[in-house]
Amino acid sequence: MEHPVDFVLPWVDGSDTAWQAEKNSRLHTGREAGDGRDIRYRDWDLLRYWFRGVEKFAPWVNKIHFITWGHLPSFLNTAHPRLHIVRHEDYIPGEYLPTFSANTIEMNLHRLEGLAEHFVYFNDDMFLLRAVKPESFFRNGLPCDTAAMNPADTLQLSRPGSDDRVNHFAFNDMQYLNRRYALRSTVGAHPGKWINPRYGSYMIRNLLLLFWPRFCGFVDFHLPQAYLKSSFASAWQDEENALHRTCLCPVRSDQDLNQWYVRYRQLAENLFVPVRPVSGASFTIDGSDAPHRAIRTAQSPMICLNDGPGITNEQYEAEKKRLQASFETILPDRSEFEK
Repeated sequence: MEHPVDFVLPWVDGSDTAWQAEKNSRLHTGREAGDGRDIRYRDWDLLRYWFRGVEKFAPWVNKIHFITWGHLPSFLNTAHPRLHIVRHEDYIPGEYLPTFSANTIEMNLHRLEGLAEHFVYFNDDMFLLRAVKPESFFRNGLPCDTAAMNPADTLQLSRPGSDDRVNHFAFNDMQYLNRRYALRSTVGAHPGKWINPRYGSYMIRNLLLLFWPRFCGFVDFHLPQAYLKSSFASAWQDEENALHRTCLCPVRSDQDLNQWYVRYRQLAENLFVPVRPVSGASFTIDGSDAPHRAIRTAQSPMICLNDGPGITNEQYEAEKKRLQASFETILPDRSEFEK
């Protein structure tokens, strides 16, 4: 590798009674406005397959930074030389703790001790299904990405009862992005990064959206994302007040910025190498066979399994066992990250 590449993975055990007690205590202080639903913290007991996938399909990884509130999965080999266990208080400023917001956990990643400049950020619902190389994420020292523009989905913001907070984040991120970056100047500086045949139909969309004077949004692929640590530090330098407000909220709030804002900045600064988008790799767990087929056939190099309201607590156990059985078909062997 031309430079070391780290992986970063946050994880929470929503069934931990001590964690639940602290969460409930914090939310009863009057600052509970936001998304504190149990579905945000439901663990599908698939974490061992994340580690198996990394060992089998990305053996080149430099270090894994495993972020946790304090609890650890019982199977984890904490003595593995490439595993760095990080608790929230190890890197998040004390004024933001305790936190139960993914946005706070993510927006402070640059503070992780020993984090490489080049790292890939995973959610705990993102898995490797095929071999990937460092060049899958970084080339010539820059993150690989697809600059596919797309209008931010503001319609969801007005639908009562919809799970729309992610759309709020994207809308907020775009407001701050357009305060600092001009669409046509960005594209004019490196047109080949924006009008690129690797993007397929997204290239046509980009051409059409160039008639607008500002960035209107991006396609978010919900897959592991390549980042430069310095991009997070730069975002804090420019938008400290907004990020401070985000991190003060103990759970996700409609006023938050999230890690997409850092990705959008990398795109607007042309700090990326254009690559073909990964398709058919993001699924919502809804009881259908589609995610199971995608896992068993290794349909894509990476997959995201979004937890959604379609699976009730009553259906949860049965669906969890189905997912575990699907992963066992391609990752049956214990990894060195397991005891």
